Amino acid sequence: MAALAALATQPSAIERLLVTKTRSDSGKYVVKLFLGGKPTEVTVDDWLPVLGDKPAFCCSKDESGELWPSLLEKAWVKAHGSCKIVMLSRFVCCPSC
Repeated sequence: MAALAALATQPSAIERLLVTKTRSDSGKYVVKLFLGGKPTEVTVDDWLPVLGDKPAFCCSKDESGELWPSLLEKAWVKAHGSCKIVMLSRFVCCPSC
């Protein structure tokens, strides 16, 4: 979350991560993540999980409807295998890391 908050202050950095630059009629978006220090393109769709009537992933605070926070988080989850793995990593500290 802190990384996404930092990105929000750097529009040019966000632009570099979004391979798909405009709204996609197909609902598919490609974003660039750096995994193991290597740029990796990850394709995600615009189907975003919700809990009740609230987004389960991070989202824009205002009414702008910006998708980039949700798309980047969804790509991060996809790259790491599952929501469960990502959620556990938020709460579990690895002593050897």
